[in-house]
Parts: sequence; C-alpha cells; structure tokens
Amino acid sequence: MVIEQSERRKSGRAIVNESVQFTSELGDLCIKAYSQFGVQIASAQAAGISVSVLRSWLSKYATFKEGMAMAKEEYVERLEMVLHKRINENSSKMADTLLMFKLKKEVPAYRDANIYNNTNVSGDIKIITMVPRPGMTKQKSEKIIDMAVQKELKQTTETPGLLAAKTQETKKKKTTT
Repeated sequence: MVIEQSERRKSGRAIVNESVQFTSELGDLCIKAYSQFGVQIASAQAAGISVSVLRSWLSKYATFKEGMAMAKEEYVERLEMVLHKRINENSSKMADTLLMFKLKKEVPAYRDANIYNNTNVSGDIKIITMVPRPGMTKQKSEKIIDMAVQKELKQTTETPGLLAAKTQETKKKKTTT
C-alpha cells in the first residue's frame, strides 16, 4: 500500500486503513522488517499498516506470531554478532554502550540482576560511594566499600532505637516548618 504525502494527518502520521485483511505477503513484509529493525513500528510501516493492525494480527494468527518471534531471535542474534565484532576491534565506547543497552532491552539474560526485592523499605537511606585513588586496585576499592557497608549495618542493628529517634526528629522538624 503506497501512502501519498497528501494523505497525512495533521499530526504527521500517515493515514492507514485500520481494516486491512491479513495476507501472507503482508505478513512476510512485516516479518522481514522486524528481523531487520527489531521494532514493531518499522514492521508495520513496511507493510503499510498501523501498529494496532499489526498487534491485532499477532493476537489472531498464530503462524504470524511465530514468524515474528523467529524474526526477533534473528534480530537479537545479529545484535550479538555486532557486539562480538566490536569487542574484537576495540570500537568506540559510546557505540558499545548504546549497543549493550539495546541488548539489555531485548534479552533478559543481559539485564542487571535486581538485588533489591523489598519495596516496603522505610527510613533513612545512606549511599556509600568511593572515588578510587590512582594506583588503587579494584579489589582494594571493593574491600574498603564492603568495610564501610558492614560498619553502617552494624551501627544500624546495634542501635535501632537511635535510628527511630532520628527519623521522628526529622519528621517533627518538617511539620514545624
């Protein structure tokens, strides 16, 4: 489906027929674009349909959904190939960082582990940071940070009443101002 410039909405998006019937040719166009770009909007544009039509097809046609899933796997494998190539050729850090974020979005195995599972935390939060000195090893930096964390944990567990008193004092100051 070719969309003329004159068929554009005021928002700048193309007018598309929301009742486009699924055909294997349109499905193949979507799948090919998805394997190349990894986003549904590019896939829909390649077939001249809206993203809502594409999503409707995904829910209605199991073989199309399977094809899109295989296209995503192909896309992710291509990203991983690029990542390995860049590792071997020492490419720019900016491009590598962007590539890593894209992989984290696409593949759960690349995501950072969430070690903070308790969302009902209350009270004061202390952030312990350290700027390493020149010549300091990573192990030494980590050891110093671990010692500082242990010290803070020990103080908090030994004097929970003190922490509660500080919290109450802070609340009183906020209410009086």
